[in-house]
Amino acid sequence: MTLLGRQSRAAAAASERYKDVPKQGRLDALRPYLIKFRCFPENVDNVDTYPISIEELKLLVRRWNMHHERNFWRNHPDKDSVVMALYQKMKQKKEDKARKLQMQKEHSLTGESPSPRHNSKQRKHMHFGSSDEADLSSSNPIPGLNNLGLSAGFTKNLFKRHMGMEHHDLDMAGDDTHLHEAYLHAVSPEGLLVMSRTDGIAHQVDPRFLKKRSKSQYMDNGASPEQVIKSEEAPPSPTLAPSEVQDDRKIRVKRKCAAALLNMSLKEQMETQFAEEGGLESLLELALSTKDRETLTYCMSCILNLSGEGRADSKLFDFGIVKAISQLSLETSDPRVMQYCAKSLCFFTQLEDIEERLISMGIIPPLTKLTINANNPVTVMIACKGLHNISPILTGSMADSVNKHIMDCVKRLTVLNVPFLSSFSGEVVQNLSCLMNARQKIADEGAIEVLNTLIRNSPNSRTMKACAIALCNLSQLKSCTKEMVNMDVIEVITDMLKADHEETVYLCTLVLSNLTAQTELRQKVAAKNGIPVLCSLLSSKSSRTSAVASKSLANFATDENTRGAVIRSRGVPPLIGLLSGDAEGPRHDALGALCNLLSFEDTYMSVISSGVIPALKSIMHHDMHWEGISLGLFNIATWQNVHMMLVDQGGAEMLTQLLLNKELTHLIPQNLASLASLVRSSDTHEKLMKTNLVKALWVPIQNSIPEGSATAKLDRPTASKISSILMYLSTTEASAKKLVSDGAVLSLVQLARQEFEEAKMCASAMFYNLSLKKVLSDHGFLDALIATANTSDTSSPRLVWCAQTFSNLSTYPRGRTMFGKEIVKVAPCLAQMMRSGHKEASVIQRHCAIALCNSLSVWLKSSDIEEMKEKGVVQDLIVVSVLRVNVDYIKETLAKALFNLLITKDTRELMVNQGIMSSLIRLTKQVQTSEVISLCVTALQNLTCEEKLASTYADTLMEMNAIHVLVVQTVTPMAHIEVKKMCGSALSNLSRLPTTHHYFVKEPNLCHALIKISSIRHSEEWVEKCAEVIWNLTAHTDNHQALLDQNVVQCIGHIIENGNAACRVLGVCSLTNLSTNPAGYQQVSEDGMFILVATMKHTFMPIETKMNALRAVCNLVVEYPESRKTAVEEDLVPSLGMMMKSLMGAGGDGNEEDLMIVAKIMREISFYSDGHVTIQDSKGGNILLRLSKLENAEIKADVATAILNLSTCRFVTQLIEDGVIEAIYWLTLQDLLGLTKTVYERCVAIVRNLTANPKAIGRVVLESKIMMVLGKMIEYPSPLIKYHACVSLYNISCYPDSQELFVRSSPGIIHYLVALAEESDDANGLLMRSICSAALHQYPQDLLKNDPKVTNILMVLLSMDTSILDDCEVTVTDSDMATKLKKGWEVVMTSCEYAGTEVVQSWLNIVVERLLTFIPGKVEGETLKAVEVGSSDGPKLQSGSRPAGEYNKMMIEHVKQTPKDFAMPVPGAEITMEAKIELFKKENDVGADEEDDLVLSHDYHIPGSHFMGEHVAADDFSEGGEHLPVSPATTKLPPVNAPLPPAEGNLFGAEHRSSVALLTSMGSQANIGNSPKISMRSSFTTKIQGSMPLIPDSAKGISGTSETSIPGQKQIARRESMRQNFKAAQMKKAVKLENDYKDMLLLKSNNLY
Repeated sequence: MTLLGRQSRAAAAASERYKDVPKQGRLDALRPYLIKFRCFPENVDNVDTYPISIEELKLLVRRWNMHHERNFWRNHPDKDSVVMALYQKMKQKKEDKARKLQMQKEHSLTGESPSPRHNSKQRKHMHFGSSDEADLSSSNPIPGLNNLGLSAGFTKNLFKRHMGMEHHDLDMAGDDTHLHEAYLHAVSPEGLLVMSRTDGIAHQVDPRFLKKRSKSQYMDNGASPEQVIKSEEAPPSPTLAPSEVQDDRKIRVKRKCAAALLNMSLKEQMETQFAEEGGLESLLELALSTKDRETLTYCMSCILNLSGEGRADSKLFDFGIVKAISQLSLETSDPRVMQYCAKSLCFFTQLEDIEERLISMGIIPPLTKLTINANNPVTVMIACKGLHNISPILTGSMADSVNKHIMDCVKRLTVLNVPFLSSFSGEVVQNLSCLMNARQKIADEGAIEVLNTLIRNSPNSRTMKACAIALCNLSQLKSCTKEMVNMDVIEVITDMLKADHEETVYLCTLVLSNLTAQTELRQKVAAKNGIPVLCSLLSSKSSRTSAVASKSLANFATDENTRGAVIRSRGVPPLIGLLSGDAEGPRHDALGALCNLLSFEDTYMSVISSGVIPALKSIMHHDMHWEGISLGLFNIATWQNVHMMLVDQGGAEMLTQLLLNKELTHLIPQNLASLASLVRSSDTHEKLMKTNLVKALWVPIQNSIPEGSATAKLDRPTASKISSILMYLSTTEASAKKLVSDGAVLSLVQLARQEFEEAKMCASAMFYNLSLKKVLSDHGFLDALIATANTSDTSSPRLVWCAQTFSNLSTYPRGRTMFGKEIVKVAPCLAQMMRSGHKEASVIQRHCAIALCNSLSVWLKSSDIEEMKEKGVVQDLIVVSVLRVNVDYIKETLAKALFNLLITKDTRELMVNQGIMSSLIRLTKQVQTSEVISLCVTALQNLTCEEKLASTYADTLMEMNAIHVLVVQTVTPMAHIEVKKMCGSALSNLSRLPTTHHYFVKEPNLCHALIKISSIRHSEEWVEKCAEVIWNLTAHTDNHQALLDQNVVQCIGHIIENGNAACRVLGVCSLTNLSTNPAGYQQVSEDGMFILVATMKHTFMPIETKMNALRAVCNLVVEYPESRKTAVEEDLVPSLGMMMKSLMGAGGDGNEEDLMIVAKIMREISFYSDGHVTIQDSKGGNILLRLSKLENAEIKADVATAILNLSTCRFVTQLIEDGVIEAIYWLTLQDLLGLTKTVYERCVAIVRNLTANPKAIGRVVLESKIMMVLGKMIEYPSPLIKYHACVSLYNISCYPDSQELFVRSSPGIIHYLVALAEESDDANGLLMRSICSAALHQYPQDLLKNDPKVTNILMVLLSMDTSILDDCEVTVTDSDMATKLKKGWEVVMTSCEYAGTEVVQSWLNIVVERLLTFIPGKVEGETLKAVEVGSSDGPKLQSGSRPAGEYNKMMIEHVKQTPKDFAMPVPGAEITMEAKIELFKKENDVGADEEDDLVLSHDYHIPGSHFMGEHVAADDFSEGGEHLPVSPATTKLPPVNAPLPPAEGNLFGAEHRSSVALLTSMGSQANIGNSPKISMRSSFTTKIQGSMPLIPDSAKGISGTSETSIPGQKQIARRESMRQNFKAAQMKKAVKLENDYKDMLLLKSNNLY
């Protein structure tokens, strides 16, 4: 029905769910047949539930002979098609059976015989009565039959009288003829009459008539001429013509009865009535009651005819027919009767499902007796067939006895060398070899000898085939295979392989396959040229032959001694050719052989170069070969030099397909192992990544994720291999990128969650590799990484790779962001990793520090930081940074991380309180690197820039001794410029707080630090910070002494020298403040004077600064006289001139207070007498002149003092030229109140000094105002002043060149001299009068007037003391002044207005950048080894675990015996039992080239065995007193063929032998004793002998038995040596032997190779 619209999901699901129901139904229908024909493995516990595989179906196909159909396997390539074919066959069989039952039912209604045995072919063998007569009789009722009340079906009992008289009521024991007549009457004359008139007996049989028949009569009856001749030459038969009984009527009656019964047995319609109505009972009684050979022959012929028509449910067995025949066979010696007995019994054994009944009836003894007593080979053959048919159900000793008799018969018949007997012998051995319970017995009884003899003497193809099948089955027994090799069966089989018969070739190939399955025989087979023959058979037209040949080559391929021969014989190309063939079997076996060759180093290259990889790819569509393909690819992948070849030829695609196949989950480990080997070669990565590999690797992971869970539950091998594959792929740069883009991180996350260390290791390596190229931010990745990093293993590189992964990812912005968002998880993990005691702790700490630093460099939530603080993570990081880590560069990175914690403004105070800043300071002490210092100083600078510095951070920073840190980091020799700058900034900020000054002045290197900072070139801004520091500190006098102790003035000078104008401003202010402190006078004077002087000279310097400098100089020159010299020498006077110019301006008067400072400075420096010339040369006179013009009295006084001091100099020319007289004029121009006298005194003293100077007088007199000045002085009412004026006039008068000028002046000098001379008469007046008199005497007369006053004065000279004139030449100083002038200067601290530049906080996120060079990490796993086919890791190849052919009962042709047959000789009578040949045997040669485990060389000794007459106790070689038998040679387990397990009983055998021969045959199924424990130990000891020591030749002389020999000293020593060597070998190999034994048991239990 066509559906419209879209199908619903429910409908689709239902369709999907029920689509396999018909298939399952067909499989269930076939299960009874699979059970019936024993298609399931023998070790299956419950065949009713065991899953049906393709192997069981194949066996059923062969059982029903469906595989003979042409191209059957090609037409049915998969399991479903095979199931459908079997299902159709089953239906056909059921229909045929139903049809036969219907026909039998119809025949029973019509009276026809239902027996299927009665066919036309069988009727042709009846020599009496033609078929036409039979048809006529069947179509025309027998006359008189209806009259007797009998129907065609014999509904009436012919053997009973109607009156009810039974035949057993008559006594037949006597010889009375009447009784026999009565018997005939009792058994119904009608029956005999009817029988005699039908086809049974056509006429009266007379033995004499039979005796006289001519040759032509024989010929007419179908006898051959040879049979006629033999019959004529033969003597008269005593059975048919006994002259002694011919006249006996009783015997004749019995003969007639027997003949009648024989005729009845020939009638098909009478079979049922004959058995059910008394005929059989009568026949048996007659046969047992007579000794007449003819009667007995008739009876046996009748019994034979009935036996041949018997069925399993026949009534024959109810009357003891078997027992009767057995009795007859034992009592008779007649060859024909014996043969008929044998045939009858054999007919019974041919029936199905009555074997046990026959055995219970005693059928075995007569058959056995017949095989022994019969001299007719045919009779022996028939009896042997009977035993053969009974053999399958026998067990135990009975089975062994019967099989032994059978083999004895076979041997007897084989040596007769008769073709049909040889064929029989071969078939018997063939059938028995198919029976598991008989195979070993017939092998022990010489089956190999028989087969070898038959093959060598019988060219019959049928015989050859049977022998081949038998050899094939017997070759499954290890003991037989050795015997085959020793008897040269291999050569015979090789010859048989040349036969044209396909089946024989196949079977012989199968024999070779089984032989090659055993390691110890494989080399011998190869030595017999078996490998080239097998290679040639690979191209056989028979798929079975080529399949078995490929199996054999697979066995050879496992052997290191023979696998090279396979290559040399060019067997690889045919094997590869089989892969592309149509036959499934050869493909399978060839695949196994190739897999084996691929597993060895010396053969794999030949196979690969022959094109095996494309061949494997061509059969990928055959699901039955997926396992073999997987193994082949695995073996190829184990060889590193062919990895690229495998990938180039499509191996990677095949492995990916196998992984993606949901039906091959059991192959996932092997396919993963192949990929794990491939990825070891980095050249393969590019092409591997082009496949769907990542998806394929995700499939097993996805399948292992339980429902409701997010984590996969992988087993260890799968997890390890997947992680290894991904890890190796990540080791190449391009593959790493592709893995990330293909989603491999999800797989990686799951692998990291596994509990297996291997998976975690590879996952951590892959984390690292991928992080080198890409950011890994997939869901669940971070948690997986953290979980992977959680390990306590201190030697595993896993922790290193995890740390590197964190580090790598943190270098990406996205990675840092991811870590920052989860910092609460990441930071504890990193801290824990850094605290681990790993042997690579420094590497881990380095990368964790990088990750931590970068993670903290992003924006962090305040809540996350607070949570970290609550959890103690911050303190943990501090402890790790300061105490745990010991490497400087790691501490440096951690310092950056701590610095990043201070970035967040909201939590900065919290972090400082947590100790981040103090940790940074401690790190600077531990790590002397610029980075750490820079971080610390930056943090300090930023904190000092905080608005809340004074209230929040100041005290904390002082507790941290931050100033000391800043100073120390500044004075460090290699301190970075930026660090110095930041230190200057921080110190500047801190110096603004008065509370910090105490900590500043305690630093002895403060000034040194400031000098360091100020030494930075082109960094005036930071130098200014240093100047600010000193300015702030010098503002408080308490700090001066400490600063001066550090030569702060020099520091100021350095700062000013390297700084800008602001630095000079601040520096001058600092010097000014220092100049107020007496302790600083000297230092400021010596080191700071030049700064002050230079400042005053500075053109563009603010006047305030210049004034500060001026005040500072004033402070110094006033308070510290020693500074005057320095001031003069530093060119102070010109600076003062410039200051005057600046202060007074262009034409202005200036500020008198400021000018007063200049005046005081000039006054003070003038006291430095050595500097007078310098002052004059520096235009000091000009300064004084200008100052003299000021109105300020104090200034005038200071100027007067200064000029006075200067006038004391001998060289005053410059002073005069600079207008000193004019200055005096201005000084005396106005009334100065209280200072007038002071000024006048100094002025007049100046004039005196000048006029007294001989070098200056000439210039002074030229001054126009000199007389005016002296006039003012003369007029001043002060005697002293007048005196100095008088002296001055005297000095002028003494200069002749000016006399006339001064005389003629108005008022002239004469006038002033007269006035002074006329002063008071006191002492002073007299003194002046004398001086005036002397002055007047200096003038010429012509210049003097005739004035009496003058004359009087001149006259005074006469009485004058001339010593008075000496005083006129004395220079007057300021100390000579009557009035002392006060300093008039107060030292005061100065200040200035300074608005410094604020430094902006630089909380920059610090990121540790890394150049991620792609140097991948690897986890070196174990190197995988190639796997041979047959080992536990690979697919299993079937060997002889199942018999070749099948057991079939041996049939004899059923030809009803008629009296005519009695004329023929007994079949087989012409053959004698005399042997014509002998069984082929070959003695074993003991030699180097004939290796035989059953022979002991005299150079070896077996503990516990008799050898050379010496008995060595087995206890000497056992542990715990337990006997350990040892094999003389190592018997290795065959790699591809395991011995079959016994059907029942012990594992090996039941017979206990202690001979050396049995000890050496442990490789087969023989055993020592009945105890399984001993058997197991025996299996172990077969592997140990390889390490047994040799007995030296000297041991040969030891003889005797254990009862008589006494061990000597040498023997004891040798025994001790052997014991020690044995124990050493036992300990070395104990583990390996146990594993070998377990493998052997496993192989035995599975019947696999």
